[in-house]
Amino acid sequence: MKKIGLKSRKLLRKILGGVSFIAIVFIFSGAECESDPFYDIRLTGTVKLKSANIPIEKIRVVVNEGFAYGLTDKKGKFDFYASIPKDPYYDNSNIRYSLDSVKVHFLDDKGNFSDKTMIVNPIGKNEVIIHAELEEK
Repeated sequence: MKKIGLKSRKLLRKILGGVSFIAIVFIFSGAECESDPFYDIRLTGTVKLKSANIPIEKIRVVVNEGFAYGLTDKKGKFDFYASIPKDPYYDNSNIRYSLDSVKVHFLDDKGNFSDKTMIVNPIGKNEVIIHAELEEK
């Protein structure tokens, strides 16, 4: 039998150690976690007074009963991200929500304007642009 030299032994250990490490990473990389159950979209747009085409400030823009919300600025503009569940779900009132029918509510906390609800379909889009017009009460 031929003995393996010290240098050959160290080289063999490095090779086997590297292969073992790569095998462990490969095995556990698939078992790390399942795919993200949410779809992230950016909602941008404006809210204006219907009768005069004037921007409305501080209108609360709410996605699917509170998954995300933003407020309009002085120019009536809003811009925020929302994470929407990919699978259909029901709220406490047994109302069904799904990714192809995302409800966007425009709410005036001061009560000067009528609230409005719009349904948007964000599938295949990274950004949804919405222009809403509210009426005075």
